[in-house]
Amino acid sequence: SLVGKMYYEVLFWGGGHALQFTWTLLMLVAWLWLAHACGARVRLSPRVTVLMFTLALLGVFVTPYAYLAHPVTSVEHRNLLTWAMRLGGGVAIAPIALAVVLALAPLRRIAAEGRALRAALVWSMVLFVSGGLIGVFINGADVRIPAHSHGCIVGVTLALMGLAYHLLPQLGYAAPNSRLAALQPALYGTGQLMHIAGLV
Repeated sequence: SLVGKMYYEVLFWGGGHALQFTWTLLMLVAWLWLAHACGARVRLSPRVTVLMFTLALLGVFVTPYAYLAHPVTSVEHRNLLTWAMRLGGGVAIAPIALAVVLALAPLRRIAAEGRALRAALVWSMVLFVSGGLIGVFINGADVRIPAHSHGCIVGVTLALMGLAYHLLPQLGYAAPNSRLAALQPALYGTGQLMHIAGLV
């Protein structure tokens, strides 16, 4: 019985999940790439990594099924997309995040050009995990929803910022090895953490 703006908001909400899966997969690739660029040895076999990526990718294909199987305004439609996000997106993140954290832990000294990469990686993980944890406690429609999405979105953004730092020398530019470059992700991450904590 939804009409107008509310109907179209629900209609496009599920498509946003497919986009979210895509960005999350790119973020996971960036985490592994940045960890390697920092000199960390991620002890996760390529086979397990591909399996995790495949699980996350399967969630994308639930989206068209949800639209074909259930009316957009139905509870079943919404629940199917929500569970696809939790299982398809969520299952792959934990093992990769844990492997990256364990690989970063023993790193004490890091080259100047790697400091900005590590800062972007660490703050990306902090924001994304914070947003994910907030998402677990969503119950109804309140400001925990934008707190969850802003944490996750900025986690993705910080990972891609770090990847941009890493790719600059390969595009003919100088590597960002100043303290300011390492401070930038920390400032952005701290500000966003304050933002989502305030919303919660």
